[in-house]
Amino acid sequence: ICAEWDFGGLPWWLLQRQDPVPLRSSDAQFLQAVESWWLGKLLPMVQPYLAAKGGPVVALQIENEFGYWGIDQTYLQRLREMVMSAYGDQCPLLFTSDGTFWPDLQANGGLETMLRTANFGSDPRRRFSELR
Repeated sequence: ICAEWDFGGLPWWLLQRQDPVPLRSSDAQFLQAVESWWLGKLLPMVQPYLAAKGGPVVALQIENEFGYWGIDQTYLQRLREMVMSAYGDQCPLLFTSDGTFWPDLQANGGLETMLRTANFGSDPRRRFSELR
């Protein structure tokens, strides 16, 4: 699945207002939409498949390449809190994934309380050495 091809999985109606909701941010309206979807539909669908319940889901990616998008630690923290509140002690490993093209990507795209992973684009050898 390539999220960039379909508005990142976000619903179109977030942009239908005259003053669109700021996407991928700690904006209250955006977080309300995320919370409604995550806690009301998505996370309950995933829950039976968690490793803690004998399923295959051992990790959950909270955001994808957010370091390219902006700097909003409150947003990332709120996403983490939503998952933690839904799964409690059954919560899988939480992580983010960002590029390595410049140092701020890793710093801006994650939280100290979650694993930060990297994606390497079309030149993994060079990107991996930059990550070290």
